[in-house]
Amino acid sequence: KADAFVKPADVELKAETNLNKTADINFNVVSSPITLKVAPHPLKINAPSTLGPLKPEQTLELPVSIERLYGFAEKVDADLTLPNGTRGLSVKKATIDKGKTETKLTVQAAKDAAPGQYPATLQLRLQFNNVSLVAAQPVMIEVTKADPLAAK
Repeated sequence: KADAFVKPADVELKAETNLNKTADINFNVVSSPITLKVAPHPLKINAPSTLGPLKPEQTLELPVSIERLYGFAEKVDADLTLPNGTRGLSVKKATIDKGKTETKLTVQAAKDAAPGQYPATLQLRLQFNNVSLVAAQPVMIEVTKADPLAAK
């Protein structure tokens, strides 16, 4: 007599087991909209938007300071990217070490640097949560003519 109940119980157990298996389902929820503000990088950059006037055979420093956000504490590599075809200007890269907040980039004009305004880009490269990020800010470099009286 007990065998008569075993088969229907096994069928019912199998049906309940199949119902309780994990599965991907669509689940829609109606709620009020929320706004997320996503920061492109964990830095607030403080650097001048213009550098100059820079005369041929002269060197100027571009001070760069940062405020670290969201627990970011690693080093930051700083560079100033010049427009393609720019001749007579060179930039010495710098690093903001772990725990520091400032550095200075050195911009040097060669003797043959042409006067004018050069739109450069300050680039700060960093690693945050194992993701490579680049923070950028425009900087205008103003090169003026050499003083003819200084050459005498």
